[in-house]
Amino acid sequence: MKKIQTLLLTLCLLMAGIEFSSCSSDTVNTDTWGSGVAAMFQNMKGNYSCYLDMPDNTRKSLNIAISDVTKNSYGTAVQVVDFPIDVILSKLYPNDYQYVSSVNVDTYESPIDSVGASSSAFLLFKTNNDYTENLNFSFVRDGVSHQGWAKVSVQGVYTYTNNNMTFYFSVNDLVLDDQDKSNLTPILFQAEGTKTSSTK
Repeated sequence: MKKIQTLLLTLCLLMAGIEFSSCSSDTVNTDTWGSGVAAMFQNMKGNYSCYLDMPDNTRKSLNIAISDVTKNSYGTAVQVVDFPIDVILSKLYPNDYQYVSSVNVDTYESPIDSVGASSSAFLLFKTNNDYTENLNFSFVRDGVSHQGWAKVSVQGVYTYTNNNMTFYFSVNDLVLDDQDKSNLTPILFQAEGTKTSSTK
């Protein structure tokens, strides 16, 4: 947890001096940002092979895409098909979250709201919570079915020189069986990885 807090603090410090530019219609204004930043933004799009450290100290592989091909056609979005719902379950059931079954979770998708560059090597982005759908999930625990949803936002730091990305996830709202679990939020975690292929 201390590692995550340190890295999130580092991200905040990086972003503190960055002026973000809105990505309406998924276009970066090259008159304002210059062709270099526009090229970085295009190059950032792709599929990333990532890993994250889970609450039980295991390491989980995770595939994350930054793609223009989205279900809601709102431009470029961050997409996670196999969202690591264990991170949320570990807050709901800290002692035995591994024993839930029949876990089902929606594909996570959130549009990129704005980007900023701290140098010619780093591009930072954040997602738009206003257009991010709730992440619905369900599971069975002790023979009882449960349903819930979470509101998740993402910030990221893309390293242009080696195509590496660090994704910082924040669960800001959490509801289980129609009961507000906001006292457990924010739930923070990160995933790190390298781009493996480009997307359209």
